[in-house]
This record gives sequence, C-alpha cells and structure tokens, in this order.
Amino acid sequence: MKQDEALLNYFVAIMEENGYYTHLRSFMKRRGYNIADMADMLCNAYEKYAPNGMSVYYFLDSLEDAYPVMNKKETNYITDMVDYVYDHFLWKEAC
Repeated sequence: MKQDEALLNYFVAIMEENGYYTHLRSFMKRRGYNIADMADMLCNAYEKYAPNGMSVYYFLDSLEDAYPVMNKKETNYITDMVDYVYDHFLWKEAC
C-alpha cells in the first residue's frame, strides 16, 4: 500500500514541479481536472498500460509528445492518449 501511495505522490510531484509537461497540463485544464485527479489517472494508466520496464518519465514524455497531434475534441481521458500512443507506436524507446 505504501508503494502505491508513493507512486501516486511521485506523479503529483511531477505534475506540480516539472515544467516540461505543458501539454499534459493543458489537457488537465481543458478537461477541468485538478492535479490530484490528473496524477491519479496518470498513475493508474502507467500501472496498467506502460510497457514493462518503462520509466515514469518516458511514459509521461510519450503522452506529452503525442498530445499536440491528437484530436483534442476526442481526447477526454488519459486512456485516449494511451490508446493513441499505442496505435501509432509512439512509446519512448529507452525502456
């Protein structure tokens, strides 16, 4: 349980402190999510869908890079982004 909480807190810290993820923050604001909700969705998606051995940062980088080319009107959930990345083979490599 502590490990799950630590991972969630890691996602919260990244979304709050890392200036790189502007597209993910844009998605968050566009959909009316707060940091805690966004971190929870990212954490759940990471645990379910990230390729084995992929770091949190490569997972987030993959979503960040894909978001600008996606149809934003059809992107309502983190899983929409994950599906797009999977469908277009856009996972970052160094995993």
